[in-house]
Amino acid sequence: MKFGKNLVVNAEVKTMHAYSAHGDYQEMSAYLSCQDPLKVKEIFLVHGKCDVQQSYREKLEAIGFKNIRIPAKDSEYLV
Repeated sequence: MKFGKNLVVNAEVKTMHAYSAHGDYQEMSAYLSCQDPLKVKEIFLVHGKCDVQQSYREKLEAIGFKNIRIPAKDSEYLV
């Protein structure tokens, strides 16, 4: 019911048990591929499990990116 009127729903409802709106390693690497690693001052990895972040940092370092930070929860970064 919406605004006192019954509405017909022409949709099928499904449950998704997992969904991710962030890019995976390949998508993030593709995004960064247009950047000169020497000109990128810092990269912050703030999403995902710690072991995945560590692995991703190693892969980014292997292709030339430096200063890749994995900040602790609730930490602050001052510019």
